[in-house]
Amino acid sequence: MKYVTEKHKKDGLPDVREGIYSDRLKIENELMKFKFISDNIRDACFIADGDGKLRYVNKSLCTMLGYSEKELLSSGLSDIDRASDVARYRKLYDDIRQKTVSNFKITCRRKDGSVFPSEITAMGYEMDRDVHMFATLRDITRRKHEEETVDIIAKGVSSIVGENIFTSLARDLANTLGASYAYIAEIIPEKPDYARTLSLIADGNIIDNIEVCLSGTPCATVIDKNICSYPSNVAALFPDAHMLAAMNVKGYVGKLLYSSDRRNLGLMAVMYRGPVDNVRLIESILVIYAARAASELERRLYERALKEANEELEAR
Repeated sequence: MKYVTEKHKKDGLPDVREGIYSDRLKIENELMKFKFISDNIRDACFIADGDGKLRYVNKSLCTMLGYSEKELLSSGLSDIDRASDVARYRKLYDDIRQKTVSNFKITCRRKDGSVFPSEITAMGYEMDRDVHMFATLRDITRRKHEEETVDIIAKGVSSIVGENIFTSLARDLANTLGASYAYIAEIIPEKPDYARTLSLIADGNIIDNIEVCLSGTPCATVIDKNICSYPSNVAALFPDAHMLAAMNVKGYVGKLLYSSDRRNLGLMAVMYRGPVDNVRLIESILVIYAARAASELERRLYERALKEANEELEAR
């Protein structure tokens, strides 16, 4: 649609209103596209202006907070941030005007009054010829719980001592992660393709230690990649690892054990008869146990080497 005045027709000049209408149409089209995309993604999204007023919210945000779209659009960031800080939001807008991406955590408040920890990633978004804040909001309740769990476990692992420390570590690891099997093994120096278990736990019971070839097993991948996970069907992926099939193992997560000078010492792993659900959490906890096992293994290797050196000197 064009708006042309008689004067503009006479002078052959374009009508300014035509440009304004065209710009407005472009903005509306962009917003329609943006709304269609953001309403169909899982992350909660919103756009807020410099005063913290919400100008746009998607369906995921409404569901997360328990508000209708109309209710949120008549609200501001201060209504959903339990500890709203005006100074922080002003600094945030200064940052995004400089075209930087900001990440910060807030405690969100739902309509029913309940709260949850969340993380916001914000960036600048130009709308109506002004810079607004476009942000995604994620509920990090689970992540925070996992971080707290890992901290508690780390403190507990550091206190595990004793002559049978590898058995204690493997058993505690299996119990903590609900694994069907857990083991700690050392690489045999004279046979680097083989490993010997220092502790092997099956369904909470101590099993006699064994020597196994690493070739064609997920253990070889652990040695190569430091840490690896096979959430399901691991036995089918490694058909030559007959022990996996015999033990009915479906899920596997393993971690390399190495010395302070980065020499490969062995590996630690947990195995499941069913698929593994939370791989990231299991890996995080496995790293903690592996650090403790590696330090103990390195200490024992050092003591063994020192003893052999002393015996050699005495023999001379």
